[in-house]
This record gives sequence, structure tokens and C-alpha cells, in this order.
Amino acid sequence: MVTIEQLLTGIAVVSGNDACVALAEALAGSEEVYVGRMNDKAKSLNLDLHFVDVHGLSTENEITAEDIAILVHHYLKDHPEAIKYHQQLSFSYQPRSSKTPIVQTNRNGLLRAYDGADGLKTGHLQVAGFNLVGTAVQNNRRLIGVVLGAESESKREQEMTTLLNYGYRNFDLVNISRLLEDKTARVFKGKQSQVGMRISEPIITVPKGIEKSVSVGIQTKELEAPVEQGSQIGVLSIYVEDQLSKQVPLLAAEDVARGSWYQVMWDSIKRFFQDLIRRR
Repeated sequence: MVTIEQLLTGIAVVSGNDACVALAEALAGSEEVYVGRMNDKAKSLNLDLHFVDVHGLSTENEITAEDIAILVHHYLKDHPEAIKYHQQLSFSYQPRSSKTPIVQTNRNGLLRAYDGADGLKTGHLQVAGFNLVGTAVQNNRRLIGVVLGAESESKREQEMTTLLNYGYRNFDLVNISRLLEDKTARVFKGKQSQVGMRISEPIITVPKGIEKSVSVGIQTKELEAPVEQGSQIGVLSIYVEDQLSKQVPLLAAEDVARGSWYQVMWDSIKRFFQDLIRRR
């Protein structure tokens, strides 16, 4: 008999393949059903990943380095408490059949050798080589790297060190919230005629030295009260050196309640004539 906590620790620290199966069966009734949930999750995140088992031993599993990195990003964002399992240097388990505990070390050597490293997972298959998803935090900034197909454990750690060093040395974070501070969207039939804007993730990564080249383009919907805080009110286009970097949902910064009957009537009249002018 083992606890969920022990299974999670065994999976994260020492790649407990049997623990993966036991946990999948406990949660979903069978490994097959749980694999279906894994694939559904990947699809919901628009990731090009396909799983056939819960432990990764089959050569029919299909992954890419980029999509694994995106998956880990969501994992740590949605479950930040999970990092405590991955950062443990060893796992000690006391079976009832033994007088002494079984102690196994974490195969992620970066935990002992790289500043700020606190995860995340190692893997190895004869046909796939030595793999590592590494992550570290330096100056309140987390980076995630993925190395697939390395020749040895030491080689995957060397490559991961190179990846993380490259990220920290060559890229900076830019908070684009300042570009939205004085921006508002028109709201019709509301107690107020304007609503502020925000985005869910205002921090973006850009190459060092071009922080001042970041600009934004705003496209808003035609809004009618009530408007709920956090609801999508448009699209924000983010440009780096005049090149489109990405587009993200633009969100309402606060609630806007429905206006009085006079405000509703007045805005209805104004919109009627505005639409009339547009058609002409």
C-alpha cells in the first residue's frame, strides 16, 4: 500500500514507471483511459503530441522538443506547487518487507550543478537516447529547456547548461502593461463609456538590446454593457522591431454595468445615426 504522495514523488524523482501505471489506474480505472485523457489534454493545448502509454517506454509515443516545453510551461503555471517533487535530490521509501529504506537519487544532475535549477524530468530509451527537460530560476526568471537524443547523461546535462546559459545571457523580459496604461475601449449603454484594457500575460521575452522596439496594435470589438472584468474585448498585436511577434486576447480591466434608461436610449440613438452614416 502506497500513498498518492509517494507515487507522485516516485514518478518525479526516480522515473517510477510502475508508479505511473498505478496512479493512472487509480485515477481513470485503466491505463488506456488515462492515456486518452493525456491526448485530450495535449489537443486542448494545440500541441503536436501523441501518447500510447503513461510512462513513455513505447517507441510509438510521438513528441517534439518545442511542444514538450510548452506542455511544461502550462504544467508549472497551472500547478506551481508540483515543482517541490521535481527539485528533490533523492527519494526514500520504506517497504514493509525491509528493515531499511530504499533510497534512490534524482538522475537530474543539474539540480546539483546549475544555479537555480529545480527540475524537471529525465528520460532514456535505447532508441531515443538520453533526454532531459530542464528548468531553472535566476533573478525571478524561469527558463525551460528540452534536450532530446543525447549520447549520455553527462552530454544531456552539458547541452542543457548551454541552452539555459544562452537564454539568460541573450534575452530580456519586457512588461508591456505600460503600453496599455492610457488605453481604453468604447462601451455603449454603460454607466461609463470607456473600459480599461489588460492582457493575461504582460511579460514577453525579447533579444537583449531591443527592449525599446516593442510596440502594440489594438483592435477592439464593438462593446455593449454589461461588460465583465476579464472578458475578451479585442485582440492585441505585439510587434518587435516592427515585426509581428504574437497576438493575444485583450481583456476588460474592470466591470462596466448597464447604464440608466437615459444612457441606453441616448447611446441607441447615437449608434443608429453612426450606422446610417457608415452605410452612406
